[in-house]
Amino acid sequence: MNKIKAFFWIVLVGFILIVFFSNLDFFLQSQIIHMNFIVKNYSLPALPSAVIFLVFFGAGLLIAYLSNLPERFRLRKAIKNLKTTIDSQEKEIERIRTRPKPEADDSTLENP
Repeated sequence: MNKIKAFFWIVLVGFILIVFFSNLDFFLQSQIIHMNFIVKNYSLPALPSAVIFLVFFGAGLLIAYLSNLPERFRLRKAIKNLKTTIDSQEKEIERIRTRPKPEADDSTLENP
């Protein structure tokens, strides 16, 4: 499985490099970004398109991570609760296995 994942990542990085070097002129061309908020207008300095793509890609990764964070905490808590349940049940099983067997009463073995 690790070899398949490594192969997948190598192919993906290869495709990204092919796209980047095929469009090198576009990615190195500087562009100015104008942001028009209702209250104020902002203008960023001229940056290469590749830097703009990387910034927005990083922002997307950050947003995806932060949106998944509450679910991760919830699942971590559930896993912790399940592990404590497993531990308590294993202790109960061990207690039942090591419990001494009750001795048979002599009165039940006698014939009347």
